[in-house]
Amino acid sequence: MESMHLQNVRVWVGDGCWRTELPIVDGCIAASSGGSAFDCGGRVATPGLVDAHVHFVMGAQSRGGIDLSNVGGRAPFEATLERAHRALPAGEWLIAQGWNESQWGDGASTPTKRWLAAMGDRPTVCWRCDLHAAVVNQAVLDRLDLPADAPCCQSGLLVEAQAWAHLVPALPEPALEDVRRAVVDASGWLNSMGITGIRTMEYRKQLEDVLDVVSSQLSLRTTVTLLDRTLPLDVGWLANRSAQLPRVIGCKAFFDGTLGSRTARMATPFLDRGDCGQWVECAADNTDVKWCEQVQRAGLAPSIHAIGDAAVARAMALLVDVPDAVVGTIEHAQIVPEDSLEVLAQIRLSVQPTHRAEDASTAMESLGAARVARMLPLRTLHNAGARLAFGTDWPVTSPDPMRTLAAAITGRTVSGEVLHGDQTIDNEVAIHAMTLAAAEATMLPTAEGLIPGAPADVVVWDADPFTWQGHEPSPRPWAVFVAGRCVYSLTGAC
Repeated sequence: MESMHLQNVRVWVGDGCWRTELPIVDGCIAASSGGSAFDCGGRVATPGLVDAHVHFVMGAQSRGGIDLSNVGGRAPFEATLERAHRALPAGEWLIAQGWNESQWGDGASTPTKRWLAAMGDRPTVCWRCDLHAAVVNQAVLDRLDLPADAPCCQSGLLVEAQAWAHLVPALPEPALEDVRRAVVDASGWLNSMGITGIRTMEYRKQLEDVLDVVSSQLSLRTTVTLLDRTLPLDVGWLANRSAQLPRVIGCKAFFDGTLGSRTARMATPFLDRGDCGQWVECAADNTDVKWCEQVQRAGLAPSIHAIGDAAVARAMALLVDVPDAVVGTIEHAQIVPEDSLEVLAQIRLSVQPTHRAEDASTAMESLGAARVARMLPLRTLHNAGARLAFGTDWPVTSPDPMRTLAAAITGRTVSGEVLHGDQTIDNEVAIHAMTLAAAEATMLPTAEGLIPGAPADVVVWDADPFTWQGHEPSPRPWAVFVAGRCVYSLTGAC
């Protein structure tokens, strides 16, 4: 029996409860002290952070990719690609990610294949930050089964199903060993931010070829929501999975697109586009009820990507009748439908405050004041009793949890302005949403907090996250424990 105890520490157990030491025996919180002492120097400790929504394999690969998130318009966009083009071997695809035209100022245009002219015949793909659109060059278009007169063939901009159904299958497969190595490295990197658990959205192939193979090397508790969603659902293979592998807990459907791409499904038109966005996949072909029934029959949790208010309303209507024990979730819920609080309070909401911060730059122009007021109103949702679980949607946004918490407690947008400051929440509510509530929504065993018998997933902070006002520098992990084992230390203390 291995035992230790954290001492000289202020431990937030959860839900307003504190203690002054934390005994750990065999990886779990114990009722009484014993074993070796670990001096925390008077610091504050919390349960480990849980990211309720990531794309782990894709995020791990993105760390070594070509980053367009900081380019400020066409000239730096093209310059970044040209540098990468010169460095790549002949014949290799150039794949970049992260551009966001809404951050480029007034009058900024969306990239087209003309921006990729310098790539010549090198196949080039540049994903928008939300991964719901990509601009490609002619060398890629020639490889896709698209009608020659399709508008996307003229612009090179593939949106929603064009990108998923035509582009993704044509992309070259990376070497599995490289992907597996990236995932193991990313596990420790997330630990260094205080993240001890994740729910990741993956296809069966990514799960079996990558996550299952390296699962014993990961220092993250991991549950999986499957992205495979073709009906009839093929999930019989789950019965043969070992309990030692990441647990598959649900399936995800897409009802609409994103605000940035103007493909989120709205009840009334976008002001700058004149249409209401898109229904996609099972919402477009009206198989959403059938999909939800099949997911539940398989013993899994239905999770629904819904961003526009019309899509959120449709997801609400579907999930409100799903038994609470099934743990269904609406993912994102960025525009809350009018008069919906009573129903939303009955459904778990897996949300990303950083999406609100990033989409705010064009929200007034595209949505108008009335709908901006319904843009993830955290305080109103919390006061109504909504169950908020925080995540990042990495690699769509940064996995840094302090950016998520800062967006929630300050209301600051990426431009530094405050959007509806009356909709911020306090530090403890935000931390709860990224620890206990996130663990509950993702079926991780840390949902009860740091109580006797619970897993000893703990973050000791270098500064108090409960008194932090959301500005830089932010508190950072001083030591991180998963199942009582120190997986990260800022100073080599463990």
